[in-house]
Amino acid sequence: MKRSFLLITLVLLGLYSPLFASSNPILINNVKIFDGHSDSLSAPSNVLIEGNKIVKISTTKIATTKRTQIIDGKGRVMTPGFIDIHAHVMLQESFGTFLQRDSFYIAYIASREAKKFLMHGFTTIRDLAGNTFSIKKAIDQGILVGPRIFPSGAMISQT
Repeated sequence: MKRSFLLITLVLLGLYSPLFASSNPILINNVKIFDGHSDSLSAPSNVLIEGNKIVKISTTKIATTKRTQIIDGKGRVMTPGFIDIHAHVMLQESFGTFLQRDSFYIAYIASREAKKFLMHGFTTIRDLAGNTFSIKKAIDQGILVGPRIFPSGAMISQT
């Protein structure tokens, strides 16, 4: 069940990544939508996605073509993607271990961590105090799987 909820979450707003932008339309049937504004969930609804945009949400049947991929939401909840405003993709190891690693190894670990953020429903992160500019670029170009990253660059700290 956790996996299905995550899939629906990622499909809803994780579509910003080029890897999720399908050339075929996707129809998700029978989901209750939490929109982040209302105190209640929607009635069972259907969501049509084309490319990386939600083009229609309806409580009635949505017309499809042969190319449309249809996913049965089975009455589960669909949510917007989550945003983590204080993430550390590059700094996943202890500081002592981090200093002993070369930059390639650190990037491999960071790419794995970026994918974990996305798979946990975070479609956007604000990465603090890490050099995530290359990871961001690789995700934006569809080379790596991960959330949108807003990197801060160098750490600001006391001297």
